[in-house]
Amino acid sequence: MSSLRILASLSIFLIATSVAFAADMPSERTVVKEAMALRPADPWPRGTGHVVYAWPGSNEPDKGYEEPGGSLSPAVGSFGISFWVLGSDGKLLCTGDSIPLDKVSQRFVSVPGRGLPEIVVETPYYTATWSLKKPGGYILHLRPKPDARIVIALRSVGPAGGSIDSIRGRAHRLIINANWNLHFSAQVRLRAIGHEGDSGWTTLVNNKMEWHGDDGWGFALLTTIPGVDQAVFIEPAGSARPSRLRFESMAPALHLQLPDSRFKASLDAQTAHLMMGLVDDETRPGDPTNYPLPWLRDGAYVVVALARAGQVDVAKQLALYFVDHDFFGGFGPEADAPGLSLWAIGEVSVLARDRAFDTSVWTSVQRKVQFIERMRHTTAPIYEKPYGPIVPIYTKNAELGLVVDAARDGLIIGRMDWGRPLLFVNAVSYVGLTQAAGLADRTGHPREAKEWRDEASSIQAAWEASLPTKEHQNERTFISSLWPTWVGTNSIETFTELLQQRWDSLHNASGAYLTPPVWTYFDIADAHQWLMLNRQDRAWQTLDSFFDHQSATGLYTWWEGTGEENNFGRWEHVRGWIDPKSVTPHYWTAAEVLLLQLDMLAYVDKTRASTVVIGAGIPAEWRKSDMEVRGLQTELGVVDWTWHRGKLTAVVHHGHPKVVAGNTFGQTAPVEVIYLEL
Repeated sequence: MSSLRILASLSIFLIATSVAFAADMPSERTVVKEAMALRPADPWPRGTGHVVYAWPGSNEPDKGYEEPGGSLSPAVGSFGISFWVLGSDGKLLCTGDSIPLDKVSQRFVSVPGRGLPEIVVETPYYTATWSLKKPGGYILHLRPKPDARIVIALRSVGPAGGSIDSIRGRAHRLIINANWNLHFSAQVRLRAIGHEGDSGWTTLVNNKMEWHGDDGWGFALLTTIPGVDQAVFIEPAGSARPSRLRFESMAPALHLQLPDSRFKASLDAQTAHLMMGLVDDETRPGDPTNYPLPWLRDGAYVVVALARAGQVDVAKQLALYFVDHDFFGGFGPEADAPGLSLWAIGEVSVLARDRAFDTSVWTSVQRKVQFIERMRHTTAPIYEKPYGPIVPIYTKNAELGLVVDAARDGLIIGRMDWGRPLLFVNAVSYVGLTQAAGLADRTGHPREAKEWRDEASSIQAAWEASLPTKEHQNERTFISSLWPTWVGTNSIETFTELLQQRWDSLHNASGAYLTPPVWTYFDIADAHQWLMLNRQDRAWQTLDSFFDHQSATGLYTWWEGTGEENNFGRWEHVRGWIDPKSVTPHYWTAAEVLLLQLDMLAYVDKTRASTVVIGAGIPAEWRKSDMEVRGLQTELGVVDWTWHRGKLTAVVHHGHPKVVAGNTFGQTAPVEVIYLEL
């Protein structure tokens, strides 16, 4: 045998052997679970309520995660930083991950001139503040209480940790795996470097300045001074990958002065979460490690929410993916895609007031409208080729490429979520057509505008005829009938009766949930319907319940499902998030909450021509206080309003709609309206 053939055979053997070996290797999740079983008395990550804390537009692996108590991992598969509380004898009392949640508070704090808000964590033992000034560059400011002995622990486990194979210490510096640099202020001292799991490792003090190992369980402990501010700076060894996303601020372009501090805190938090979940100029449905793909349905809500919150330039960038791609998402091409895509593009178009944007999207809008018309009139199933990643368990599903079956009774018989929620699919197709017609008006295409409105009216008539039919009703019907589509404007009485039945099936007599919600975005969308029906009490019962039951209390995040829904297995390769009970944060939920809160302040009533309703979601007790709201984006103009000494005043920029007061102020309450043109 020639030497070349011998080398080729050896290479094939080595590749095959390495693949087989990798297949037999336990996942990082399994490694941690086994270690937890062997060392149950050692400290471990909390593993609940994590949030993405990362630069907007950063890649999925570059997302940082924080958990209640202040533990943080600066990237997926990096390491964990946590805080340990020592007793007077030097032994471990508790950690930030084991302090009871009712003893931990956290909040976002906006800092003028900085792109991202800080996360401030308060416990009985310390205050920890995390900030992020550039991609991958985290800063910890720690202030132990005067009588608290706090150790900063750097470990392989954390909110999104990974194997630590080497640690090198220098003066006020640590180098982790040659990938990360930690610099710390003079008050912080290196206490120990070593191998996690060795006897007495949690109370170890040594003079080591370097450690190497092959099982990934390296650790370092840093001592701090009680009652003194001290800092740790974390940055990747190389430069961070640049993002395509352009933004100036993560905050909503709103000014709010309201009696309930939770309302503003939540509204600000939703905008921050949606921004931090973006990857380049693409949306993600939820936790980007669980959902490493754009998904049209969830993404449409994210785009509209950011636009309505004043992040119009960011929303324009995100909308281009919807312009260029007709179908994308983990379940393949679904029938709600064209309508939701047109809704998102249309909302951005209205709020951007940018003729160049409208002109650039026109051809794609025509294409998407034509597909809706094709779906509604087809006599045979329509299939499309899946685009982008598919949830692994569904890659071989027989219906993966199916968009619709043959139309029936004037309705699109479309696939969505592996079912046929006809009323939802047709509702979003209706709103997509109405948005497309509005864009046609703005771009000088009156013929198309009339044609598309006629098609929308025909869908609406078929929808309303079908609404009372039990077989066509499911929870998706109730998330779309008024908000966001207004398809049910001529059947409000019937819809109200059905929505009441749904309310009774989910809530007890006092309005509390009988069981915790699973698909939280559905419940918030239900609350939005109640707001449109002038039942702000129902909307607030839901919002109050969500405020009281957060995944990450104080940071206003919520969950999806009862496990790792639609996951791609990426958390298996991470030393963190070991036993998730749900997907969190979820960005469809964040978008729904944000949009509900904005409409509580002011919304456009589609049952009345060119009418803005002010304060429809304001609780009656708020009227005892002065209120001020500035910068609300609506399709009829930017709205500011004040409530001062019992007088309601509104200022409208860029439009001349009729402005009326919400029921809280009284249906006939006078509103002084000032119209300004810039």
